[in-house]
Amino acid sequence: MLITAWRLEMPQVPGYRFTWLGPYTSHWLTAEAEELVRFMDHEHSATLPEPRDMGLFARHRDVGDPLLCGCDSEAGLRAWFGDYLPALQHQGAHVAAYTVDEGGIVDRDDHQLIFIESRAELVQRQGNLPFAPLVRSSAGSRLAVYAANPGKYDYVPGQSRWQSALTSSTE
Repeated sequence: MLITAWRLEMPQVPGYRFTWLGPYTSHWLTAEAEELVRFMDHEHSATLPEPRDMGLFARHRDVGDPLLCGCDSEAGLRAWFGDYLPALQHQGAHVAAYTVDEGGIVDRDDHQLIFIESRAELVQRQGNLPFAPLVRSSAGSRLAVYAANPGKYDYVPGQSRWQSALTSSTE
C-alpha cells in the first residue's frame, strides 16, 4: 500500500550536495527564513513531539539510506507549521508530496511519519523560489546561537514573538 507523505522543503544552492532539505536541517536559507526557523525550532521543541528514537536518523545516514520526516496529510502539514508556513513559503519553502510504500515507513505517530528517502517517490513540489539570496544557515549550531542570545528565541505560549521580531528588524 502506498502512503502519501507531505513535507516542507527549502531549496539549497546549486551544486550543493543536497537539492532540497527540510527547514530544521536546511543548510542554506534566506536571512529572514533563518530567523523564522530559529523561532520555529525553539517553539516546536516545546510544543511538538520529537521522534521517539532520534538515533534512527544517524543509523540510516551511516548506511547511506537517509530518513525524511513528513506528515500523512496536507492538512497535517499545515497544522504542524501553522503561521510559519506562509511566512516560510514567502521565503522559498515548497510543499512536497511523496508516495512511500508502507515498508518504507520506519516510525509514525499522530503528528508525523519518518520514511526512508530511497523508498519514496516525489509526486509534486509546489512553491516559489526565494527572492532574496540564500545564506549559510546555523543548522547544527543553533544551540550556540540561542546561548549567545538568551531569551530572544524563547517560546512564550500565546505570543507570536517571531512576527514582531521580524517586523522590527525590517523597519
